[in-house]
Amino acid sequence: MARRYLPIAAFAGLIVAIQLATLFSGTAYYLTQLTMTAYYSLVIVGLCMLIGYAGQISLGHAGFFAIGGYVTAFLTTCNLNLHPGVIVSLLGKSGALVARPDAYGGSLLTVHPWLACAAAILLTVVIAYLVGGPVLKLKGHYLAMATLGFGIIVYRMVLGTEFLGAADGITVNALAPGWFKTAQNAVLYEDPDWVAGVVARIPAGRTGERGDLDGALIFLASEAASYVTGQLLFVDGGFSTGAMSAMPRRAAPEVPTPGLP
Repeated sequence: MARRYLPIAAFAGLIVAIQLATLFSGTAYYLTQLTMTAYYSLVIVGLCMLIGYAGQISLGHAGFFAIGGYVTAFLTTCNLNLHPGVIVSLLGKSGALVARPDAYGGSLLTVHPWLACAAAILLTVVIAYLVGGPVLKLKGHYLAMATLGFGIIVYRMVLGTEFLGAADGITVNALAPGWFKTAQNAVLYEDPDWVAGVVARIPAGRTGERGDLDGALIFLASEAASYVTGQLLFVDGGFSTGAMSAMPRRAAPEVPTPGLP
């Protein structure tokens, strides 16, 4: 009996060991990647069980995945400081909420990540039970059509729900910085003629400096950009409006040929 649970205990111990290792080594980035791998693996395992073992075709897994992901994202990012009340007060006293600073020095009061994860799993299980009762009585193409319909319903609900991140759900935008001095291109800035040639093609009259990206980042992360999604915002002093082919290039250094004077 004990041998049956030995792999589970070993797997749990491995997870704890990885978390402690990333915590003490300061490599939280790898923990994030492993976490993403884990929850994508859940989707794959579910599809393998349903399609590989049961022989049924399901096209609705993305809908359940979206329910869990959006519920967790909403509960862990919604600032409850802006919604005071009796329920928020009771949740705070029970330890279900956690206060933390945001990226701009402000204060956030959100649901604890573990509680948000449990709530997302519970809601997904309840919806799966309610949907699965009638849907799993179907077989073959009819089951595939029903699960496809469920996925489309979830997609449209997320698409049209404002509190999940505006009309297009969680917004996705990107910044396109211009010429900023970094460790990778610092050697270029050692050539004053090259710098002068670049600056001559920037309408702002200078290259980027520390802090030039802050305004664009704050805007895209604020409520003011809730209707902005799928956009690439250039922060380059107007460089992208000029001719990229006219960008000055450094002359390649002369490398002497071995054996020649």
